[in-house]
Amino acid sequence: RVEEAYKEINQQKKIVEIKNHDITDSINYARNIQQSIVPSKSGLEEFLSESFIYYRVKDIVSGDFYWYHKHDDELVIAAVDCTGHGVPGALLSMIGVTLLKQTVDIQGIHQPDKILANLQKEITSFLHRGSNDGMDIALCSVNLNKMTLSFAGAMLRIVMIRNGLVEEIKGDRFPISRNTPMNTVFTNHIIPLKKDDAIYMFTDGYYDQFGGPKQKKFMYKNLEKLLLGINR
Repeated sequence: RVEEAYKEINQQKKIVEIKNHDITDSINYARNIQQSIVPSKSGLEEFLSESFIYYRVKDIVSGDFYWYHKHDDELVIAAVDCTGHGVPGALLSMIGVTLLKQTVDIQGIHQPDKILANLQKEITSFLHRGSNDGMDIALCSVNLNKMTLSFAGAMLRIVMIRNGLVEEIKGDRFPISRNTPMNTVFTNHIIPLKKDDAIYMFTDGYYDQFGGPKQKKFMYKNLEKLLLGINR
């Protein structure tokens, strides 16, 4: 009986290993699809030479993503955090990229608050049957000829380092989701840029990470200190 039980356990173990291998292969392929719809990191440097993108996926696929689009003298750029992690978040990210491309590329909407308002209207046509999922987003439009930056946010903020000081520009306190009214008006912040200003966009994925000897959360205040430290 012990031998029979041992054989059965081994058989079940092999079945689990095969299924796990198949699922992992499938998710790895999904990662390739997800990466193919996000713009390349290097393309951003063609417009903003002193720019960078730090994008490190926690799971194989991600609910966080970045996106940008250049139009004439303007660059529209977004940092987005979709509901959920892994596969559920990645599915929503595909919707997010689709809506951004449709709004900015096809409909020609470039003002950040108007972009978010259109995303809010469109999200209801993608998510049916009472889904509460959606996305938090920080979205900027940069014009280097006019030296201006426009920002609108849904639950997310941006940080500006100017003259050794941190200035936080907060987005509105509602996400892009079916729970947010369709006719919601978002706030558009217009910021005149100065030489040596540093602007940072991010999701909570950076400062919510656990690490260090005591496996503690990094925290937002430490992110501010880090950004100040590299801009001295």
